[in-house]
Amino acid sequence: MKKLALTSIVFLAACVNGTPDMLRNDRETAQLAVRVGAFEKAREIAVDSLQAQPDNIEARFYLADIYSKMNKYDMEGQELEIIQGKISRADENYPRVIIELMKNSLMRHQYQETISLYKQNFAEGKTALAQSTTMRGKSLMYAAIAYCKQNKYETCIAELKRARTYLPGDPALADNLKIAQYMAKASTGDIDPSLLYAGYSNTESKEMYANLIMALIRGDQETRAFELLSMRYSREDSMTIINDLNGMKIAK
Repeated sequence: MKKLALTSIVFLAACVNGTPDMLRNDRETAQLAVRVGAFEKAREIAVDSLQAQPDNIEARFYLADIYSKMNKYDMEGQELEIIQGKISRADENYPRVIIELMKNSLMRHQYQETISLYKQNFAEGKTALAQSTTMRGKSLMYAAIAYCKQNKYETCIAELKRARTYLPGDPALADNLKIAQYMAKASTGDIDPSLLYAGYSNTESKEMYANLIMALIRGDQETRAFELLSMRYSREDSMTIINDLNGMKIAK
C-alpha cells in the first residue's frame, strides 16, 4: 500500500547541562519532535538527557517509547531491560516495565516470552505487584494476543473476555476480541467476515480494516473488498492490493 510521505522538520539540538530546567526543556522539545514524526531528533535529545542523568527512570521509559515509535523493538527491549534491572519488584514502576516488556515481546513475535512474563507477574497467585486495574487488563490482553498467535484460540478468547472486567469500553480490546473470534472460526474452515464487519463499524480502526480486507479476500469476496478499498484508495491501487493479497493466499 502506498504511504504518505511525512514532511521533515529539523530542530536545533539543545545542549544538555544536567539542570532540571534544561532537562525539562529537552523533554518538551523531544515531545514536539515526536508529534511531528521527527523521531531521530527526539531520540538524540532523549539519549543526551540520559547521559546527563543515567538513573532517570522516566527518561529511559521515554527513550524506550521513542524506539517503539521508530519500530526499533530490539532497542526498545534493551532500554526496558535496563529499567527492570535498576528497580525492585516493590518499585511502583515495576508493573509498568513488565507491561511494556510484554508489549515489546509481542512486537518481536516472541509470544512465549509474553506468556512467561504474564505468568511470572500477573497470573493468579502473583498479586504482590501494585498493579492498577488498567495494567491488569492490559496484561490479560497482551497474554491473550500471544495465545492467539500460537493458535490457542479458546484460551485467547477467555482471557480477552476476562480483560473486559478491567478495560470496559476499550476499543483495542473490542477489536482484538472480534479478530480472535474470527480467527477461531476461520481455523475450522468457517470464514465469517461479519464478525469483523461489526467491529469495524463500531471502531473504524486501521487494524480492524486491514483484517477485514484480508478476511474478505480469504473468503473469496473480492467485490466487497474492492468496494471497501475504493473508499480509501484509487481503483488502480485497490486492484493492485487485491492482486497482491490473492498472490499471498495462493502462495500460502
